[in-house]
Amino acid sequence: MDSDFRILGELEILQDGDPVILGSPRQRALLARLLISPGEVVTTDRLLEDLWPGDAPETARRVLHVYVSRLRKALGGDRHRLEHRSPGYRFSIEPEELDVGRFEQYVAEGRAALARRDPDGARTRLVEALDEWRGPALAEFRDEAFAQEEVSRLEELRLSALQERLWAEVELGRHGELVEELKDLVSRHPFREVFWEQLMLALYRSGRQTEALRTYQMARSKLSEELGIEPGPALRQMEERILAQDPTLDPSGGNAGQSRLSEIPEPRTSFVGRAQELAHVGELLAESRLLSLTGPPGSGKTRLAIQLVTDHQQRFAHGAYFVDLTAERNPRLVADAIARVLGLREVPGEMALDRVKAFLRDRQVLLLLDNFEQVVPAAPQVGALLDAAPGLTVVVTSRECLGISGEQEFAVPPLNLPPVDELPESESLAAYDAIALFLARARAVDSSFWLNAENAEAVAAITLRLDGIPLAIELAAARIKLFPPDVLNRRLQQRLAVLSGGPADAVDRHRTMRDAIAWSYELLDSADQALFRRLSVFAGGFSFDAVEAITGLSDSDVVNGIESLLSKSLILRQIEAGPARFSMLELVREFALDELGAAGETADAAAEHAGFFLRICRELEPKLTRQPAGAAAQRLQSEIDNVRAALRFSLDTDEPDLGLELTRNIWRFWQSSEQIAEGRDWLSLLLSHPQASGPAMAKGLTADGGLAYWQADYPAAMDRYTQALELYRAAGDRFNEADTLYSMSLTSNWAGNLAAGERFADQARMIFDELGSIEGRGRALMAQGFSLWRRNELGAAQALWEQSLAIAREIGDEALANTQLVGLASLRFHQGHREEALRIVLGGVEEARRLQNAHVTVWMLDFVAAFVAPDAPVHAVRLAGAVDSLRRTAGGGILPVTLDVEDARTVAGRLLSEATLEREWTAGRAMDLEQAIELAVALDA
Repeated sequence: MDSDFRILGELEILQDGDPVILGSPRQRALLARLLISPGEVVTTDRLLEDLWPGDAPETARRVLHVYVSRLRKALGGDRHRLEHRSPGYRFSIEPEELDVGRFEQYVAEGRAALARRDPDGARTRLVEALDEWRGPALAEFRDEAFAQEEVSRLEELRLSALQERLWAEVELGRHGELVEELKDLVSRHPFREVFWEQLMLALYRSGRQTEALRTYQMARSKLSEELGIEPGPALRQMEERILAQDPTLDPSGGNAGQSRLSEIPEPRTSFVGRAQELAHVGELLAESRLLSLTGPPGSGKTRLAIQLVTDHQQRFAHGAYFVDLTAERNPRLVADAIARVLGLREVPGEMALDRVKAFLRDRQVLLLLDNFEQVVPAAPQVGALLDAAPGLTVVVTSRECLGISGEQEFAVPPLNLPPVDELPESESLAAYDAIALFLARARAVDSSFWLNAENAEAVAAITLRLDGIPLAIELAAARIKLFPPDVLNRRLQQRLAVLSGGPADAVDRHRTMRDAIAWSYELLDSADQALFRRLSVFAGGFSFDAVEAITGLSDSDVVNGIESLLSKSLILRQIEAGPARFSMLELVREFALDELGAAGETADAAAEHAGFFLRICRELEPKLTRQPAGAAAQRLQSEIDNVRAALRFSLDTDEPDLGLELTRNIWRFWQSSEQIAEGRDWLSLLLSHPQASGPAMAKGLTADGGLAYWQADYPAAMDRYTQALELYRAAGDRFNEADTLYSMSLTSNWAGNLAAGERFADQARMIFDELGSIEGRGRALMAQGFSLWRRNELGAAQALWEQSLAIAREIGDEALANTQLVGLASLRFHQGHREEALRIVLGGVEEARRLQNAHVTVWMLDFVAAFVAPDAPVHAVRLAGAVDSLRRTAGGGILPVTLDVEDARTVAGRLLSEATLEREWTAGRAMDLEQAIELAVALDA
């Protein structure tokens, strides 16, 4: 029976083309609520709150069951369609059965067509997407609290799809037909600037230039009068391009507005000038697989590289990626940084470089490595990637060449400047890139600023004095709201060396830019200067609470200070979800660090910084093993550069104990986020430091042992645990002594030393029992159970594991409880209870997903495949194929065979033909993690 579920309009279901009667309004609301979260379990409590907001009667739960029963009947009695899954209900539906699913698929295909410059294909798909809409989304439930977030999301998607359809039609030359539609759209959505931008372009291409410029003024007035803001950069740029009669605006001039979808960051400002340089590096990119853009700080290497990659990424079938190495100082971790950007997770025993090679080997990818100068010793890694992946092209920005074979260098010059001896008329000045950049950035802070006969000479003099260095020009232009050009020029003359006689060398350009930063710094009042200096201790960004902690300023003083520095372009707002975060351009930060040192404040500021992030790590450590563990891990990931700075501080100041305490608190983050190699690198440096002392040393050894254990490096893990045990015993730290014995027991058993594993487990339990530690007793029971299990005493092992699991759940250690489920499932499997084993491990999959631990999730999926293989060999081998692929990118841990469970491919190989086996295995290897989880859950019959 063909089913069509529709929520893009009134709720409607068609089966074989006939409408389904859905019952009462509240029963319809139940179905709508489930369709908002297709394939997800919505808890009963959530459904009760959504259907009876704040006032559910005592009979509500029973009534809900009645609604479910009636809906099942209306849908043909299929219990698998609407099924009870503790702790609630799940509505199973294929994406193509739901109009939202079809809409999103068509939009994705339309965007892909736009990305490959196929406007006709894009328009076709986007029209199909928009045709799915029969009215406002969830029309009859728009006022219900449960629907409002989804209604907003879908409406935003609809408007985005509409925008993209309009770009496609503009590129197809249908501008004349679009004018009236766009006029209607700006009337109904006056604050959506892209519609104004498209209307201006359609009018201009229709020969209505005056009306196009009048449209900009209408948009500006609307935004100013009702929101108190100026038009955004894209709209302002459209006006500038129309005024300049930019040839790219003509129908034959190429893509006028729509940007390609990309893994390359979207710059916050427009790209100005550099047309000749861009054309030249484009030619070099076509001829070379390794292109290095070199030049001094602030010369615009990164901005030029991003524009280059954006313009040429369509040549690369598998996309373009941006790897920011600004905060990286360890050349050994460059491959790890690339792997993270590519979405590749650590695999025990496998080097990051090998994972990246394997990923890129058969792909056509463009890779942009930014700020490579501090990791130049890693250049051979780039060469190795190019050798391993013939479809790979690499663009590098650096202050120096990589020095490897096949490298093509392009020295990024300053922006072109007007001649000193004979200044052109003001109308011609904007053709020079340095002038154009100054004008664009000046207008960003003062929209009334224009180049005219009165200020042209001063503007030209400013750009000449700054030697065409983009960063220096941008910093100077940011002051135009304070000083007119002639005053600004005089102030610069007092502070910067007057450059004459042609372009200065790299050292002079660096000094010129530094003086420009110094000049901006001198304009700050003393309070802002002090704050600016202090902010330099942060690496990779900072939040308001971090600034308060290291400065001791009040909340209002911090907010005012950040706002002041932000308005002067000395710090940047990071565009990301969550609490507001800020950062400094690296060159500005280097200047601020020097000022911090000159003021004699470096030691105190760095110590406060390290202390603050130690406190943060201590607060987050217990949350890394409890739901929602993902929130704690995400917070640590956002602060990882600051944590690295704190670790460097501990080494540079001969305070390794601080660093060891940090690692003790975050090693589980390194493990769960698959950054184990980095963690062990830090611990190697800290543990070898001569000033490392007993208690901190023991904690560091335990952390390193834990990371080695998860890498299956059991000899190293035992060595670290043994050293830690001696230190804990010497210090009389009984709890950590027992905890280390527990870890040694697990490690010994995995290494095959069963006698030692049993002995350590017994010792750990004895001490935990003496201390009265419930948490410790649960771990010791797990270790003892594991020893019994390895001796094939399954019944006794099960009893201990069930006790251990109950304790883990009681104390809230979800991570430990989750990993125990695999062992318990395997025990039940060996005892002949395969269905129960499957149920247990599927519950573990859901828990691992909620804990955002991809490593454990993939591990469990392997067992799901093995458990179902005898009954469902086709689906099992497909799932096993997915696991085999995911193990390389997301991790995977212990194989089923390690626990004496025959793997799915072996079992299926006895039941399927070779052709079927290979077909399903290959199909599985193409699946992502979420698809694999969905397949596993579907196997629970």
